[in-house]
Amino acid sequence: MCLDRVVGTFICAQINASEEHKNTSAEIGGKILQLFYSSQDEAIFEGDLGATYLYHSLQLINRIISINTEFARQNISELLGLSRAYLHYGIEHFGIVPSVPQKVYMSQQALYDSAEDFDSNINSERIRNCGGKAQKTRKPRLKSNNTDRKVSSGSPERKITLLSMDMRTSDSDTSEQENTGSSVLFERNKMAKIRLASISLVGAIVKAVERRILYGFWHALFPSGTGDSADNLLYIGQHDPNMRCRCAAVQVCAQLLYGSKGFLHQAEINVKRCPSTFVPFSVSLGHMILSIYKALTTMLSTESSLPVLTQVLKCLAVLVQGTPFQKFDKEFVQNLVRHIRPLIHHRDASIQVSSLMVLEFLISSTDAGIEIAKAMGLPQGANKKSTTKASNPLGKEDLDIIDDEEFVESDLSEDEEKSKDDKADVTHNLTNKHGNSWLLVRLLHNLTYNSNATIAASIRIESLQVLTAMSLHFAMLQSHLPKISAVLQQAMNDSLPDVRLYAARCIDSCAFQINRQLLEFSTSPCSQAKVKSLSTFWTEIIPIAMEHIRRDRGETSTVRIVLCDALSNIGVVMFENCSHSMQLTLLSFLSGVSSDCSDEPIVRAAAVRALAVYVLYPSLRGDLVFVENTADLTLRLVTDSNLLVRIKSFWALGNISDALIGKLEDTKENPERISDDLLYRMIKASTAACSDNDKVRCNAVRTLGNLLRLLTDDHLKKENVQRDWEDLFEKSICKLTDCLRSSGNAKVKWNTCYAIGNIMRNHIIFNNGTSADSLSWQQTLYSALCHVIVNHANFKVRTNATAAIMNITERSHFGSYFDKFWTSILDAIEQSHNLENFHEYNHRDNLQEQLCLALAHLVKISNKEDWPMLKRQLSRNMDIVRNTWKRVILRMVPEKAAPLLSCAVILAERSKHLQHINVDQKIASDYVCNALAMD
Repeated sequence: MCLDRVVGTFICAQINASEEHKNTSAEIGGKILQLFYSSQDEAIFEGDLGATYLYHSLQLINRIISINTEFARQNISELLGLSRAYLHYGIEHFGIVPSVPQKVYMSQQALYDSAEDFDSNINSERIRNCGGKAQKTRKPRLKSNNTDRKVSSGSPERKITLLSMDMRTSDSDTSEQENTGSSVLFERNKMAKIRLASISLVGAIVKAVERRILYGFWHALFPSGTGDSADNLLYIGQHDPNMRCRCAAVQVCAQLLYGSKGFLHQAEINVKRCPSTFVPFSVSLGHMILSIYKALTTMLSTESSLPVLTQVLKCLAVLVQGTPFQKFDKEFVQNLVRHIRPLIHHRDASIQVSSLMVLEFLISSTDAGIEIAKAMGLPQGANKKSTTKASNPLGKEDLDIIDDEEFVESDLSEDEEKSKDDKADVTHNLTNKHGNSWLLVRLLHNLTYNSNATIAASIRIESLQVLTAMSLHFAMLQSHLPKISAVLQQAMNDSLPDVRLYAARCIDSCAFQINRQLLEFSTSPCSQAKVKSLSTFWTEIIPIAMEHIRRDRGETSTVRIVLCDALSNIGVVMFENCSHSMQLTLLSFLSGVSSDCSDEPIVRAAAVRALAVYVLYPSLRGDLVFVENTADLTLRLVTDSNLLVRIKSFWALGNISDALIGKLEDTKENPERISDDLLYRMIKASTAACSDNDKVRCNAVRTLGNLLRLLTDDHLKKENVQRDWEDLFEKSICKLTDCLRSSGNAKVKWNTCYAIGNIMRNHIIFNNGTSADSLSWQQTLYSALCHVIVNHANFKVRTNATAAIMNITERSHFGSYFDKFWTSILDAIEQSHNLENFHEYNHRDNLQEQLCLALAHLVKISNKEDWPMLKRQLSRNMDIVRNTWKRVILRMVPEKAAPLLSCAVILAERSKHLQHINVDQKIASDYVCNALAMD
């Protein structure tokens, strides 16, 4: 007890533990574990003081883990065995005498090293489905509060904290017993504290040990699904007589499940594919997931404690985010929703919020769109990309059919609920009498302001988040867009800033999905009718958005930024179909916000970003006055001290430079160009930004590549004394070279390679001057490019660097570095077979194709003087280059493989018709032709 108090005081004082303290705490923890696992010391935990010793020992170990996490990693088997031994301490069914702790060993099947990498692949798919905007994974809070509360944003960085558990006893056990009033109740509380301490020990282990290690111990913490076992956390959550123990057990389960999406996606639910001789790990994991769902949904029906019920829902919310629903039976989602649906009408606000949160994450899942649509009450066949309309738009009669009532248990028996006929009835009744989604009806009810009923702010906020998630499945909202627009306008006039913020985010998401829908059907015959039906949404939303963006409204900057983003998502189809007066109003308003120097820079940057989106629209890209005005507004913000402002500003400059390049390509003869002063300022700002944060640099290099492509011969002339264009060009090339060499961010290097390739398309830069010094930039840039092609660890960076070579179209532009490029390409082909990182395997084929295309390009533009060098270098890598060359040709489609197939033919024709060719050149030409020919 003394050690427990000392360590507890040490933690409360928030003193950073030194190595000496950590070593001492580990030594103390090891001795305590030895007491538990030594048979001769068992008597110390028996008798009247045994429970006190046991409780303080568990508490002390818990606190030691918080000081020294390495202790938990080294003794995880002993610690889990210790906690499992006392999970049922004092419960009559299991006996008063605790079991002897037994070590818990890791399951070898569950070893898993790449959960984070698997999650990154899933996130990349999510980003593609959301148009480049990554959906945030929300971590539900696990601390229950029955009162009305403000729901925070739910960002992934919020840490799960265990329910506040004050397990400290008073200095006198006698006084505590007297205060308790009953010796029986006192004994029950004392035993419950021990069980709670053992559960807390599991939670401390989960916090201290990496997830990939914990996966090997899931079999000891979750039900296996192959038989009934009481030694798991969810059994405690279901059957422990103490509410705090049940609540803590469910919370620890949520901690274990959080961030395990990659691991859970290995599960295989289809038992028909299971071999008869053994049960694979994937099938075992599938049974475990089903058992977890079964236990949690059972608790939804049987639990009477509101805090525990809240934690069960939040644990379900965590589990839903990582579940591979596409591998489950079609009815699984519907059965899950059937347990959640009644709770959105619960009398307690926290229960409603938590149940809506589960549905939000379920809807956000892209794995089972059709099944989710059915479960939410959509018409049969409505899915994410469907345009099927509901039978009847939502009206007032739909909003009045559901009262804010408490869930009433179904009087059907278990056998009846399991019958196929009843399942069919439940599926049929998922929609109300008008054929509308029951969930959408409830959300609109929560968001409709009624003087007779007050909806808690937390419910309104979560309803808006569910509505935002539903917008990803546009069929859920399309036919009800007018009613949704009305409730969003009401929400934008709410007195709470948080409600307005989530309403603005919902508007932004709906705007993006409308644009996406219009782009998908832009070529269909009914596209104009669809535009007309969806234009009403923008007609109603644009005025209220502009009203809240105005500075004199007093709106928070976050809401104004989100609304600017929403206006940027109007899309080219809808913008071109707006009236000319509406277009002018929108452009004038955003330009006014951007030019208001007294406004917040972050809001101005958001408005500039919206204008930069419009710059790429066909009707505005050719308007050079608008493009220059947008560029000038952007340049006012590029040196702001706020990083987010600079990120948005250079993203906008990137779009503006893309528009200038597009205009240059559209008008080949005498294209209209922006002013030299503006171009010079843009290049100078982009060059300086190449030394900024990586998120700024990735757009700055893209901008720089586009702008340097716009340089003309007049800019680089020596007699141009007004501005030192040549010096600026060389500085820009040096900055790009530095980004290529020193940046550790792959995206910066991808964009740098793209920028270099763009610059190489401008032949003017190669014709500037005749001296060697005038092209000194080639030495640094070409050397860096060759180094990246051969040695960079990221294959996508190598591929982009190789693609940049393809834009050098003349032999003279390589100068004296032609042989270096040839050698680098050959070495890169050889290095592409050496996989130091297995995750680059998916990009190896693309890299080898690009290398072979670059090889063919160099052969075609080579001079006869280069051929002996080509032969000499090729002979060193002959076998591997030839094998790779053939494999790439066989893998590529014929149209794309044409440069490779024609390479040897073109070289042979040139050597045949060229005059004054010597013997060595002829031999070298024949050698290269034979090496690159398909026999």
